Amino acid sequence: MKTIFTASLIIFFFAGILLCQTKSNITFDAGTNIIIQTGTDICADTIIFNGTYTINGTICGHSIGIKPIASKIPDSYNLYQNFPNPFNPVTKIKFAIPLSRGVSEGRGVLVKITIYDVLGCQAAPLVNEQLKPGTYEVEWDGSKYRSGVYFYKLIANEFTDTKKMILIK
Repeated sequence: MKTIFTASLIIFFFAGILLCQTKSNITFDAGTNIIIQTGTDICADTIIFNGTYTINGTICGHSIGIKPIASKIPDSYNLYQNFPNPFNPVTKIKFAIPLSRGVSEGRGVLVKITIYDVLGCQAAPLVNEQLKPGTYEVEWDGSKYRSGVYFYKLIANEFTDTKKMILIK
């Protein structure tokens, strides 16, 4: 069993408070058995699981899972306001991906939703995958984060939108 952990961290401190960390990678080779237990969080910019894994905890502060919530294909991109807002500690983010010109329905488009703190540092990569046209919902669990203002940004094709949300503990 071979486990590889590589990390290149850029850490900024202001008055003793951690502000940002970026560029971390974790790779688990084939034959490695990884168990992320309830209450445990594993986070990196890139996590590659080549072995077997069980996820009962969270990855980068959120549960894994993007749920399609409507069968009708939307006419345009849309990033909806999270609900509830303010929230403690879980909120849902809804977004719509239309059938874009030049993109087949079967292939979909690369969709990224990222959570940022008020300083503009990435707090959590929420979605980073090819999605077919449709309306989706993803949950973010902010229980491991401080109270405050956060922003979530959707990038898909040429479309970009950002919304504000408030975590209150």
